[in-house]
Formats: sequence, C-alpha cells, structure tokens
Amino acid sequence: MRAFASAYVENGERMITSATLTQAGLEVTFADGRHGRIPTEVVFGGNQVPTVDDLKIPNPFVVRITLSNKETIEIPWDFARHYCDPTYAVRVEQQREVGQALLGRRIQRLRSALKLSQDALARRARVSRMMLARLEKGEMSPSHEILMALSQALGVGPTE
Repeated sequence: MRAFASAYVENGERMITSATLTQAGLEVTFADGRHGRIPTEVVFGGNQVPTVDDLKIPNPFVVRITLSNKETIEIPWDFARHYCDPTYAVRVEQQREVGQALLGRRIQRLRSALKLSQDALARRARVSRMMLARLEKGEMSPSHEILMALSQALGVGPTE
C-alpha cells in the first residue's frame, strides 16, 4: 500500500508554476493546482498569436512574453488567476468587504477615543461627513490621500 503525503504551499494561489502559449491563449498553472487559459484576444488584443521570442516566469508572480518586435507583455498573477479560477473574483470581493469593515471600525474607535463627532473629524481631515460615515460603515475604501488626511486628523500613523 502506498502512503500519500500532501503539503500546503503558502500563497500557492499567487504563485505561477508554469505557462504555455497556444493558439487558444496562455495556459497558466498555479502552485495550488489551479490552472486555466487566458484567451489569445485578452493577452494580445487580437485573435492571432504574434511571433514570440521568449516566454519566461522571472518570478512566481508574473509571466513575461517577449515578442519578436521586442515588445514585452507582462501578465501578473492576479490577472492570470482571474481567468484560471472562477471563484477568485468572489473571494477577492469578500476580502475587500472584510477589510473595509475592519478599517471603518478602526476609524470609528479612534474617533470615539478622541471624543470627536463625525462632523468634527470630517472638518479636521477636510473630507465630507457623509464620506466619513460611509467609511466607518465599511461601505467604501478611502483613497490614499483621504487615508493620510484621516490619520493626520486622528494623530496616528496611516498603518494604525
């Protein structure tokens, strides 16, 4: 009887282990075993595969295709994963929602600790009170500029 062992590859869903170019598109396999095809028209913008000089995976997170005219096309892991795993987009959306909710609660907690109203914090950060309310409810993500303004108005670093 054979014994089978399995191993968990941390971040396997992000690591590209192989890529093959066919007339139908770019076939990509990930370290967690998922695989699929990015259609030719998505990779090259047309139905024909141009002459390719080189296809490499310079690191586990990108596929690099060099065309005969020396143009380089890079396919990042998350773009490839979208085509290779129908559940990927759903999981990313769920993670985004969880992250927004966590950030919103953190902003609210910091604001409350300073005994500031939403209106007062919004004025300090020079954002609308409605935007601040939506951020605290986890309904939206702040831009980098708004995150920096809020962190400064709360007297904390942006990572807090």
